[in-house]
Amino acid sequence: MSLNDDEYKPLGDRLEKSDEPIEGIEKPADNQSVESSEEEPSTGEEDVSEVSEPEFESEQEPEPEENIYPEFEVAGTSKFFTFFAAVRDVTLSPVEFFNLLTLNNGIGYPLAFGVIVYFINSLGGVFFSLVEMGFGINFGLPEQVFASALSAFLTPVISLFFAPIAILVIAIIYHVLFMVFKFDSAGFEGTLRVVTYASAPLVLGIIPICGGIIGFFWSIVAAIVGFQIVCKMTTGWAIFIYLIPLILFCSCVGMLMGLGGLAAFMTIMPEVGPIQEFLQEV
Repeated sequence: MSLNDDEYKPLGDRLEKSDEPIEGIEKPADNQSVESSEEEPSTGEEDVSEVSEPEFESEQEPEPEENIYPEFEVAGTSKFFTFFAAVRDVTLSPVEFFNLLTLNNGIGYPLAFGVIVYFINSLGGVFFSLVEMGFGINFGLPEQVFASALSAFLTPVISLFFAPIAILVIAIIYHVLFMVFKFDSAGFEGTLRVVTYASAPLVLGIIPICGGIIGFFWSIVAAIVGFQIVCKMTTGWAIFIYLIPLILFCSCVGMLMGLGGLAAFMTIMPEVGPIQEFLQEV
């Protein structure tokens, strides 16, 4: 059996040499080019645009903390400087202060602020007590010296204990009034914050003679502004509600003084008769 040499030639040579189709293999058309079996050498550079980078879930950045105002309530700040900064802001620009005031940061810081204000205000009383003590020493009045020294010591100490109670009582009274007249006071905490921070001008009480008077009236102005802004009311309503406790307080004091005077008059009534008879004889 003779072997045909063409059967052992490469397939590509056989296709080029013969136009006849080989069994099981289709000859490519004339307009089609035979692809080379050799791969083009890789340049080693990848098309960056085609390579899709893995998508990573973006880490959610922590939401910024709510701005707390005044800075006296911010943890880690110098309480000495931020306290006097708050006093300055309330005294010089109460409208801006109460517009920026944070209303939901607890009642601890406002209470501490109010206690410090009343303590500084009480130091003005210490000054007058020391003056009285000096007069007592000069005029040889040991009883007055002792009373003045005791007053100078006890006034600041008493203010530290009774200031928180007084602040809470005043805030409760005003909050009840806001509820009665149906004003949005941002809750009891909002009322307490206005009461405490509006007392900031009272630190002027440390100035002898005129400081206490100026601080008292300016704190009234600050409180009215605070009620108007925080509790969302008109200036007229703010003045009216602020004056209600003062009017009630003055009325109670007047009644007590009247009762005291009546009791004193009734006590000396038995002696009025003999005095009148003596005057008539004279």
